[in-house]
Amino acid sequence: MPKPLRVRLLWAIIFASSFVLSANSTGRNSVASPVPHQDEEENVSEDNEGQVKVEVLADGLNQPYAVAVNPDSGTVFVSDSGAGRVVRVVDGAIEEVITGYPMGKFGSSESDVGPLGLAFIDGQNLVVGSGGDPDGNDQLRVYPVSENGQPAVNFDGTPVETSDEDSDEDGDDSVADDDSDSTEDESGSVEGEATRDDESLEAEASSPEEGSEEASEELPAQPIEAYSLSSDEGQAVEGEFYGIIASDRNIYVTGAGDEAKGWVSRADVLDGKLTNFSRSIATSEQTGTSSPTAIARSPEGFIVVSQIGQNDDSADSVISFYDESNEELGNSVFETGLNEIRGLAYGPVRGRLFAVDMSLANPESAGLYKLVSDGGSGCKAELIIELDRPTALAFDQESNLYVTVLGPADSEQPGGQLLKITGLDIEPSSEDN
Repeated sequence: MPKPLRVRLLWAIIFASSFVLSANSTGRNSVASPVPHQDEEENVSEDNEGQVKVEVLADGLNQPYAVAVNPDSGTVFVSDSGAGRVVRVVDGAIEEVITGYPMGKFGSSESDVGPLGLAFIDGQNLVVGSGGDPDGNDQLRVYPVSENGQPAVNFDGTPVETSDEDSDEDGDDSVADDDSDSTEDESGSVEGEATRDDESLEAEASSPEEGSEEASEELPAQPIEAYSLSSDEGQAVEGEFYGIIASDRNIYVTGAGDEAKGWVSRADVLDGKLTNFSRSIATSEQTGTSSPTAIARSPEGFIVVSQIGQNDDSADSVISFYDESNEELGNSVFETGLNEIRGLAYGPVRGRLFAVDMSLANPESAGLYKLVSDGGSGCKAELIIELDRPTALAFDQESNLYVTVLGPADSEQPGGQLLKITGLDIEPSSEDN
């Protein structure tokens, strides 16, 4: 059993300073910096204390590494990476959406992973970053979102077989074929361009004639667009696409590859598809700290990135702010005192920044934090809830916060969970003096 969640509602949740981004005094189109902001004095009722509540929405997940909320339906999607699938939670039940992802080692860990980052371009299109292929074969894929209750598809867009025996055989074949075909596609295509998974094309080419009995029993393959960043002009290949933010204009994604550069990559969005996928922001080079992982967009439109730093208890994780108009950093790098920031999210009501620290090197520090500027080159990380190896977080439009956790490291069975946390991002009740 996971260790009990100890909820601590800090007074700082109520009397909070928030990050406010303001332009510098030059008046030029240069990078703005987060500066400490003191909210107007509030008289807060003690009734607000204790409003933070935690509910387990899904249990028994296998290394859930990402969570995203469909902006139209409010349905919560999870990257159940150790099981090679993407799932959604509907009326308390887990539904498979995408299955059969290629599996491989994640970074320096011994764990096998499949899909990693998740983000919605809109209510109809879901971006999934892979992490199970060797670097250079990892891809971003864009999936049309099916209605709740509809059958799952394989990662390449082909329908999932109903027969258990056929499913096992086809699943093995699809992984093997995708690995070999992906290599051929990358060697013969322009970097950043979309490629259709070959198995989807083969499925369409060999599909039975319309109106036949076989055709009426099979679901059509969904065309899946796939995007990769292979080696180019001596640059390291990029993969392990962990953090993704998306809008109807563009996406930004963190990954692993060139450790010295620490690239955040970018793609434009056009009609639900990605174009011009390329390396964009050299975060490690600009911040002096390695491993970009979590990413968010601030209410003012800044791109916020966390760097994990060293894989120890040196507490050297930083967050940095980039002006999307020119992707420059300026002096907006903040020390956090945390070990391993895996997720970042802003509350939609009060615009405060929250983070989850996995803190593998110091498990007692793992948890959900609120980040508040300290007025200098750092920020105060205020513990809200202790958690077992948290990996990601996302708010819905109603200010409910969803967090994925891996669970206890010593568990013999998958102990991952999807948590729902309420009471964090609400307007405090006030009383007149």
